[in-house]
Amino acid sequence: MTTAAALALFAVALAWPVPRLLAGARWTHGCPRAAIVLWQAVGLAGGVSALLAAAAFTVAPLSGSTPRAIANHARNIAAGRPLSGLDWLSIVGLMAVAALAGRLFGVLASSTHATLRHRHRHRHLVDLTGREHPQTSCRARSHGHVGAPAQARAGRSRRIHDWTPLAVVRPQPSRPEPGRAGVDKQAQCELCGRVGLRILDHPVAVAYCVPGVRHARVVVSRGLLTTLAPRELQAVLAHEDAHVAGRHDLVIQPFIAWQQTFPFLRPAWEATAAVSLLVEMLADDAAARRTSGKVLARALAQLGVTRSLVPAGTLGITGDLTPGGFAGVPSRRGAARQAGSGTAVAAAATATPAAQRSPDAATLAGAGSVHPPSRSPVIARIVRLLEPPAVPWWQPAAAYAAATAIVATPILLLTL
Repeated sequence: MTTAAALALFAVALAWPVPRLLAGARWTHGCPRAAIVLWQAVGLAGGVSALLAAAAFTVAPLSGSTPRAIANHARNIAAGRPLSGLDWLSIVGLMAVAALAGRLFGVLASSTHATLRHRHRHRHLVDLTGREHPQTSCRARSHGHVGAPAQARAGRSRRIHDWTPLAVVRPQPSRPEPGRAGVDKQAQCELCGRVGLRILDHPVAVAYCVPGVRHARVVVSRGLLTTLAPRELQAVLAHEDAHVAGRHDLVIQPFIAWQQTFPFLRPAWEATAAVSLLVEMLADDAAARRTSGKVLARALAQLGVTRSLVPAGTLGITGDLTPGGFAGVPSRRGAARQAGSGTAVAAAATATPAAQRSPDAATLAGAGSVHPPSRSPVIARIVRLLEPPAVPWWQPAAAYAAATAIVATPILLLTL
């Protein structure tokens, strides 16, 4: 019984105070990768501790040692006598173990299946309504648009209807640069040669990716191409490429399942919001290494104003994907509107319910609290890109050490 009580207390600590403290910590913004590992350790150890606590309480009458009692119960099950030596209270505990395990794994399986199904449907939708970038027409336009960048920006109002992307209008150098002799000076486009890119004819500036093993898609809209400058577009595409390459959807999915398993627990919502922000920061770092942090910050400043929703099951540049918006499944009425809509962005706007929007908008508004602008996730990312935090060497090491200790604690408690 002592082991069961210790495991139960540890599970409660990992389900309430620890996530609340970790969600409010700001040191995690300096080392998002280590913080994500720590979050994963908290979620894994919390679920394992809850299951082990119920199991230890169930088999307690079989032996004074919990490992020996579990071994005796396993032998009874193999012999066809699963209830041998158990009293009625232990049988109730056994039913609780089965119910808890079924709830945890059932919600994880159902939410994962729903996400994969919705992602598959949306991938077909963007393939039907979007188009690939024509490289030949891009080269033809580049010959007629050789000029200063100011001229490219001056044509934005015209491109509302004739939407030549700003990335296409990359001017040629007026005189040869040192070390560039023999290099083809034809204007290059940020969209050319990208596999899986789809362009939607929609005025809202939006960019997101549809993750997948072999059929990932990066989706941008006409509004995005007419809004961002070439380097800003390159930074946004690098951000989405980081989501696809890192499979960040797999990082968020277990926390989505945790939130859906215990929707009445505020820490579950806060954990999903915190991990989602850390995933966006991780992609920001990858994009900043490929381009520039200031350039990505300018792009976020322009796109963060719209706060446009992205479809369920996708990862957006502004982070408006979770918690419900990532793993949510549209209703039958929403699916019907999706089938009849002209573009995938419009389908996303009509199919995503109001309760499935970003965590700081849906959950905290429902709780009656309002975030100040300084705590907006997009603003926090912009500030972090403009002023990268100084990270002491020991912070990531301490996070990894804490994650290891948290995962090992249930096993150590089981031996008591």
